[in-house]
Amino acid sequence: MMSRVCISTFILYVCYSRIALSFAPQTRWGHSSQRRQQHSGFPLSDSWFLNASPPSEAEAAAPAPQSLSVREIKEELKSLGASFADCFDKESLVLRLAEARESKSSPESSSSNEQETATAVESTQEAAPKATNEPEAPPSSSASKEKSQDDKSMLEEIRSMRVRELREELAKRNLRWGGLLEKEDLVQAVFQARKKAADFSVTGLIAPGDVGELTGEQLEQELSAEPGSKAPLLLDAYAVWCGPCQMMAPQLLEASKVWGDRVRVAKMDTDQHPAQAAKFKVQGLPTLILFDSDGNIMDRMEGALMKDQLVQWVESKL
Repeated sequence: MMSRVCISTFILYVCYSRIALSFAPQTRWGHSSQRRQQHSGFPLSDSWFLNASPPSEAEAAAPAPQSLSVREIKEELKSLGASFADCFDKESLVLRLAEARESKSSPESSSSNEQETATAVESTQEAAPKATNEPEAPPSSSASKEKSQDDKSMLEEIRSMRVRELREELAKRNLRWGGLLEKEDLVQAVFQARKKAADFSVTGLIAPGDVGELTGEQLEQELSAEPGSKAPLLLDAYAVWCGPCQMMAPQLLEASKVWGDRVRVAKMDTDQHPAQAAKFKVQGLPTLILFDSDGNIMDRMEGALMKDQLVQWVESKL
C-alpha cells in the first residue's frame, strides 16, 4: 500500500515539473524584457530609431558653452530670455546656458522661433522697397565726424589701460565694477562714464557733485577749455602725507554736491606733479585755487576749510 502511494506521488511530481518547465522560458523572457525596457527607457522594437528626429542645424553648429567668453555667454542668455542675475562665475553661467539651450530645443519653442523668423523676414522684405522711396539722409556734419573721431581715440586710450587702472578709475567715480568680469566690460563702463562727464569736463574726469583726481597734464587741459564753455574750476592742491588735507577731503566732497554743475571741483597731488604746483605757486598745504571759465585765477586760500566755509567762499566769487 505504501509503495503505491509513493509511486503515485512521484508520478504527480514529474507531471507538475514538466508543466512548470513549459511556462518557465516565457516567464523569464517576459520579466527580463520588461526590466530591459524599464532600464533603457526605449521600446524593444526598432521603430523608435526610425522615428527619432535628428538635431537641428542651429544646435549642431552652436559652440560649446565652455569655449565661449563670459560676455558671449551673457549675450546668448539675453537672446534666449534666460536670467543670470544669480550667476557670479563662469561655471554657473555655463550651466545656465546649457539649461537654456536644452529648454529651447523643445518642438514648441523651435516652431515658434521659425514663425518669428519668417515674420521678421517678411517684414524686412516689405520695408525694403519703402526705404528706397524715402529721401536720402543729409551728410553728417563736421562736428559729428569730429565727435566720432574723439570717441574712437578715447576708446583706444581706455583699451590701452590695464585692468587695475580701469577699476581704479571706476572706483574714483563711485561706480561699481564687481560684476564686470571681462576687460572689455570695464572699458565700456569707463567709456560711458567719461562720455557722460564730457559735457561738464574737458577730460571727462570731473563729474557734477563730485571731486575728480587730475594729473598736471589733465589740469592744463581743463584750464585751456574754450572761454565760457565750462564752469569755474576749484582746485585742491594736496599731499598724501598732509593731515589737514585728509581732514578737508570729505568736507570738499560735501561742498561739491551743493554746487552741482555750477563748479568743477578737482584735486591734484603736488608730490606727483611738482611742475604744476610750482607754476601756481603752491607753498602751504592744502591750497585751494579758484579759476574762472577762462583759466584765470580768481582767488586762492591756504589751509583746511569746512563745508560751510568752502560754500560761502566760492559762492561769493561766482
